[in-house]
Amino acid sequence: MYAKIIPLTKLPRKFEHFDYLVPKQMEDKIKKGHLVVIYFRNQKIKGVVIELIQNTSTDLAKIKTINSLTSIILPETLLDAVDFASKEYLASSASFYKNIIPTPEGKIKDKEINIKPYPLLLNKKGVENVIDILKNWQENNNFFLYENNFKEVLAVFIKLIEKNLKNKKQILILVPTLQDLENFESFLSHQFKNNLIIWKAKENKNTKYKNWLKILSGNTCVILGTRPTCFLPFQNLGLVLIYNSTSADHKQWDMNPRYNAKEVLEFVCNKNNIDLLLTDYWPSINTFKQITEKKTMELNKPIRKIELILADLRKEIEAKQSLLTFPVYQMIQEAHELKKRVILLINRAENDKIFICNDCNNIFNCPTCNKPFVIDNDHFLCYHCNNKVPIAKTCPNCHGIELKSLHGGIKSIKKYIEHDLAIEVHTISKDHPEFPKDFRILLSTDYFWKNIFHKINKDDIYGSAILDFDFYLTKPEFNQRENAALALERFLSFANDLNLKKAIIQTAKLDNKIFENIPEFYKEELEERKSTLYPPFGKLIKIICKDKMLQKLESDTNKLYNLLKEEGYHPMPPFSPYNKKRGDNNLMHIILKENSDANLSKLIKIIPDEYQIDVNPISIY
Repeated sequence: MYAKIIPLTKLPRKFEHFDYLVPKQMEDKIKKGHLVVIYFRNQKIKGVVIELIQNTSTDLAKIKTINSLTSIILPETLLDAVDFASKEYLASSASFYKNIIPTPEGKIKDKEINIKPYPLLLNKKGVENVIDILKNWQENNNFFLYENNFKEVLAVFIKLIEKNLKNKKQILILVPTLQDLENFESFLSHQFKNNLIIWKAKENKNTKYKNWLKILSGNTCVILGTRPTCFLPFQNLGLVLIYNSTSADHKQWDMNPRYNAKEVLEFVCNKNNIDLLLTDYWPSINTFKQITEKKTMELNKPIRKIELILADLRKEIEAKQSLLTFPVYQMIQEAHELKKRVILLINRAENDKIFICNDCNNIFNCPTCNKPFVIDNDHFLCYHCNNKVPIAKTCPNCHGIELKSLHGGIKSIKKYIEHDLAIEVHTISKDHPEFPKDFRILLSTDYFWKNIFHKINKDDIYGSAILDFDFYLTKPEFNQRENAALALERFLSFANDLNLKKAIIQTAKLDNKIFENIPEFYKEELEERKSTLYPPFGKLIKIICKDKMLQKLESDTNKLYNLLKEEGYHPMPPFSPYNKKRGDNNLMHIILKENSDANLSKLIKIIPDEYQIDVNPISIY
C-alpha cells in the first residue's frame, strides 16, 4: 500500500504530492487525512495523507517509507477546502497546509487583552424586526441579510447560533477585520461564554493548538475569526455567518497563498449542505446575481427612510469653486450653530492622477473600454486595453483648455474649510488615526468605515456628506461601478441608522442611474460584464512579475506574454502598475481574462515560481 502525501513545507507550485510506502503494520490504521511523520529532503517533518493507493508510478528504488502516524486525522471538509483553494487560486496545497495546521509551543505569550462583555439590548421595534427576519429562515439554504442596524444583525446571529447549539452543531462567524472581531467579541462573550472560541493570528500557540483540537474533536462551539478560520478542521459545522460579506478584507491579497475566505466557505457550505448567511448593507454583484436566480434568499429588505440630497458640483465649477457646494456649506453652518457634529468623507488622495476638464468636469476615458485614463508621464494610459496616447490639449466635450489632474484630497479640504469657515477640522486617515472625542467636523477617507466608524460616539451627529462621489466612478478598475453602488448603500444605511438631519452627496452627474435604481444599475453592469467576460462570467488572473533588473523583467514578461498566447490563453500586454517597485524589485503585471470554465492548470507550470498569481484580484494594478 502507498500513500499520496503533501509535506508541510514550502514547495514550488508544480509539486503537488509525493508517494510514500505504507509499512505493513500501519495498513490497518492509516486513513485519508492522517497527519504522518515522514522524511523529506533529509528532514523529519509532518505531511498529510490525501489518498491511499495500491500501486505507484514512482521508482520503487527512490520511494521512502512513512516514519510514524500521529493521532490527528483531518476531516474530509478540510481536505476538500484545501483542494478547492489550491485549484481555484493556482497555489500549492502544501502552502495551505503549512499555514493552517498549528503546532504547540511553550513560553511564548501574547499580551492579554481584556474584552468587557456587553449584553445586547434592543428596543421594541428592533425586536419586531428580528422576529420578522427569522420568520423567513429555512433550513439548508443560502441567505442574504441587509444590515439596517448592527444590533439587529447581531440579534439574528445569536438566535440562529442558539438553535444550532441546541442541535450540538459548530458555528462559524467570519468577520473581515480585527476591529469587527472586537465588536462581536464583547457581545458574544456575554452570550456564549465558554462555548466561544476566538481565532486570532496573534494568539498564544498553545491556546491556539488547544482550540484547534477542540474544533477537530467535533465539540459544540461558536468560532469567531477572520480569514484563516475558513481552513479550520470542522467536524460538525451547521452554520456559517459571514459579516460584511463585500469587504475586500475577506481576501488574502498581499501574501501567499492568495485566497478568498468567503469563496472557500461558500464552496464548503454548498458541498456539505450547510446553512450560509451573508450580511452587508448591499450585496456584491455576484450575490445579487444569485438572488435574482433564486439561489440565495433575502431575509429582509434595506430600510432607506432618509432623504438623500444630491448637490450639483457643476454649479460650483461654473463659479470656479469645486470643493464644497452650498448645501454642504449650509449643513456645516447649521450644525455649528446647534453645537452638533458633521462627518465629511472624501475617497481621494492628494496626488491622484485622473485627468478632468475644469470647465465641464468631463473625465478623459479610453475610447475602447470607456474606463478612465490615468496619467503616465506625458501620456494617457489605459491599463485595461494598454492604450497609450499623448495627453489631450483640449476637452472633447466642451473644447475647453483648462485641464487638470483631479485634486482636492484630505489636506486640501481641511485647509480650505478652516480658512473659509473658521471652524477647526479634524482629519482621520491611515497616517493620522487619532481624533478627539469632542470633534465638530471630522474629515476622513474610506479608512473611516473600517477603522473609525464603530469607535466614535454617534450622538449629536447632525449630518454627513460624500464630497466627491464621482471619484468612485472614475477609478480605472473593472469593478468601479459595483464599488460605487456599495459605497452609496453603505452611506445611506449609515445615515438612516443614525437618523441624520442631512445626508448629502456631491456629484456632477445628477442623472446617473445609480441614484435612481441600484438593482437596475446592477443589471446593466451584469450585462456589460457578461459581454466582456468579467467576473462572475469569467475569471481575471493577475500575474505579478518581478526582477531587480528592469530590462531583464521587460524581456521576461514579453516572453511569458507570448508563451501564454501560444498556449491558448488570453493575456493583456504587460504593463507597469501604479507602484512600479516593491523593495529592490521592479514590477510588471500581466492580466489574463478567461472563461469561468477554462482549464487553468497549465498556468502552474508556465508561470515562473518567483512570480505571484492572484485570481480575481481586488485591483488589476
